[in-house]
Amino acid sequence: MLLNKLKPALLRFTLCLLGSIAAGYAYFGHQIFDHHLTCFQFILFGVVAGIFVAAWPLVNARWLLVLGILAYLGVVIQAKSDTPVRLIRDAVWVLSVIAAVRISLLGDRVFPSLKVGKFVVWAAIFAITHTGALFLLSIIQSVTVNPELYLMNARIGALAGAGIGLGHELTMANVVIWAIAMIAMVFLIQDAPVVKKIYPILGGGTAVGVALISKISKAK
Repeated sequence: MLLNKLKPALLRFTLCLLGSIAAGYAYFGHQIFDHHLTCFQFILFGVVAGIFVAAWPLVNARWLLVLGILAYLGVVIQAKSDTPVRLIRDAVWVLSVIAAVRISLLGDRVFPSLKVGKFVVWAAIFAITHTGALFLLSIIQSVTVNPELYLMNARIGALAGAGIGLGHELTMANVVIWAIAMIAMVFLIQDAPVVKKIYPILGGGTAVGVALISKISKAK
């Protein structure tokens, strides 16, 4: 019984993680694997968001709190945060990711008629929360943030949210093989400069693909 519940949760976590990594890799390339760079957040996004996307339907508030604390400690250890400023930064970041996941999952319920393309909504929510986190930090620390930094945060949040949302959506549609194939395709075509210029087309094509594959799976 427990194993039957854990299987879809583990699958959802895996695809959310892979989706975030693929989205980051498609735009920033190998830089996302350098933990010294800002775009390493794509891996952190995938891990933290993936945990909560997988766990939210299964556990109560107490366990969600425990997972939140563990996620925070993991981020602190990874970032080697040893000052109050960095500790607060990590706390705000983790809370923003958890908030983005919760709002996105609620959005799935609010818009049940939206059968495909929900990852676009996730992208918007993650962009807003990630930018909001930076704004909150600027208030807490009483510093002025360059507008370009807000745009970069919004871009990172949107890309990570799209990848995580797509992973979640593909899991719900039971199209795992196709999901892995599409994610692998991102890595194969990453070096093509034209790819970054046709994200809207790729996004729309992916949405249509998810719809068709989902219908084929249900027909079987």
